[in-house]
Amino acid sequence: MSKVVKLKAAMPADEQANGLDSLRDELLKTPELVRCAFIWYDVSDVNHKVATNEDVPTIEVRKFVPVGLATEIPEAMKAAVLELDEKRQGKTPLPFDQITATTDGPVD
Repeated sequence: MSKVVKLKAAMPADEQANGLDSLRDELLKTPELVRCAFIWYDVSDVNHKVATNEDVPTIEVRKFVPVGLATEIPEAMKAAVLELDEKRQGKTPLPFDQITATTDGPVD
């Protein structure tokens, strides 16, 4: 987990905003698969650490829209994400088909 930004674990309670709930059965059936989603978020809290004089924002997911399996993302979306990731990192990121799950297994 990041030391400079925290993620609030709670998801929006509103069915319209929380697209994750509709995936429950699919997630239980194939938990090993890597999926993609669009999220909208904001800062819900800022924690000031006195010892280090750091401010640590906590982001809260406001809307979660599932896109699909990482292996089935449309090419235009892949290109847009890779372009944004390259801009953020200042280098060419790994292509979608080389991203691995937390178990170091392939994305399939």
